[in-house]
Amino acid sequence: VSEALLDHTASPLLEEIWHRAIAVAHLAEAIAARVDGVDPDRAFASGLLHDMGSMIIADQTPDMMQLMLEPEAGVTVHEYFQRHLGATPPAVGRSAARQHDFPSPIAEVMVGYANPRDADPPVVRVIHVARARSGMDNRFPMLAQDRTELAFDVCQSLGLTQEALDSLRETAQHWVAVSRSLA
Repeated sequence: VSEALLDHTASPLLEEIWHRAIAVAHLAEAIAARVDGVDPDRAFASGLLHDMGSMIIADQTPDMMQLMLEPEAGVTVHEYFQRHLGATPPAVGRSAARQHDFPSPIAEVMVGYANPRDADPPVVRVIHVARARSGMDNRFPMLAQDRTELAFDVCQSLGLTQEALDSLRETAQHWVAVSRSLA
């Protein structure tokens, strides 16, 4: 996957997932700086790797890329891959992270960010907020369908106010623009 990420011609979808990961990583770092008990460096690494399962699937199964352009009605990314691969992107990511001895909190982020209520460690909740606030406008219908809806109770559990969330909007726009300029 790392070679494919360096080769931006490998897959437009893989590139889009990578852009989202860059934006989420920077936002997670900014959020973690405001939250007690969450290391900004760990949040950055977790944000960068949170969607590793999707990166692996995009790299290893290019024949499935047509789905991203012409999604099945009412089928989410996770449902599609569960049906056709027997695993969801988060499960693939966590499995790869465990196989390569990633720190446990990073592996847990890969499956917990979409449903983070009461998630421990708190970095899982930070990634949820960062992904939801990234506001990535995806060119691929299935990725757009896979957006994370911001859970305000998760924000409250991290001590994030509405004012703090509003200030993150500008940070998000900045990092999305930076990640796009890297292409």
